[in-house]
Formats: sequence, C-alpha cells, structure tokens
Amino acid sequence: MRHSVHEKTDRRQGSDNFPCDEGGGRPDRNVACDRYPRVISTADIVYRNMIDREFLKGFTKLYALWRGSKKDAYGMAILKEMRDVGFELSPGTLYPTLEKLRREGDITWSRRVVSGRVRKYYRLTPKGRGELDEVKERLKVIVGLVFS
Repeated sequence: MRHSVHEKTDRRQGSDNFPCDEGGGRPDRNVACDRYPRVISTADIVYRNMIDREFLKGFTKLYALWRGSKKDAYGMAILKEMRDVGFELSPGTLYPTLEKLRREGDITWSRRVVSGRVRKYYRLTPKGRGELDEVKERLKVIVGLVFS
C-alpha cells in the first residue's frame, strides 16, 4: 500500500502499511492520527515514490503536453512511460488530465482502431505548444534556483 504525504500510519501490526484506524472502520483521511504519525523523508519520496498529489498532477500535465508534441501519443503509452520513470500514475489521474487539456484547447485527439480496439491519439495544438514552451522556460529558471 502506498501512502500520500499527508497520510498517517498505524504500526500496531508491526508494519507501516496500515492506515490509522481508531474505530475499526475505514480511516477518515481528514482526521489526524496522533498516536502514530508518519514522517515522510526525502528518502521516502525518492525510494517509495511518495509525491504530493498536486505535484503529480502537475508532472502529469507537463508530460502529457510534451508527449502530445511527439508521434503516437495515446493514454496507455503515456501511463507506461511515466511509470517507467518512477511515477506511479493511475488511469484515474491521467485520463481526467488529458480530458481537461482537451477541453482547454491544449490538445486534440483522433480515434484509430489498433488490433480491434479503439485508441485515442493525442496531439498538441498551437495553444498547447505555447503553454508547453512557456512552462519549459519557467522550469529552467526554477530548477536553476533550486539545484544551484
């Protein structure tokens, strides 16, 4: 089981994989568990891929824009590529992001039948290209500051 940056854990059962469960039911993620707080270190983030959901959504949007500028960008390929570089991404995160980018006019899609299945291929629009270029320029600045 993976934990978010904000999730607390219960070590009663000898593992840090059990969410706090004060009443025997499903834990409420909005209620802190003071008995067993989970401390998230940089090592946890690197080795366990625990990234705040908002950061993950931002990385997903950036990667989807970039991938839309390349040939044959479709959902499952994007999902696999992000997983290959260490982002444990679910379809429930990726596809709403792609749909939002489409609604905002940053990407378009076309349907193709591949091996008897319909696949949506995504392409960057000129608006999306402008957004991608701007984000890349801003990232160069911030990465330079953070890693200098």
